[in-house]
Amino acid sequence: ELGLADELAKGLRSMVVASIGPTTSEVLRHRGLPVDLEPSHPKIGFLVRETAEKAAAVLATKRT
Repeated sequence: ELGLADELAKGLRSMVVASIGPTTSEVLRHRGLPVDLEPSHPKIGFLVRETAEKAAAVLATKRT
């Protein structure tokens, strides 16, 4: 409604975007948003732990 979708998408491209599972990833990608991480199991604990473990490497790759 505010017309900020493009600005949001641009900002998310410089951040780590983690998705809880395949269905959420599909929706995000359909909306043109990047999905950098998806946990090995679609549970919040796995999402948090695996994102914490991998986020620095994802950011380093995005910044190069």
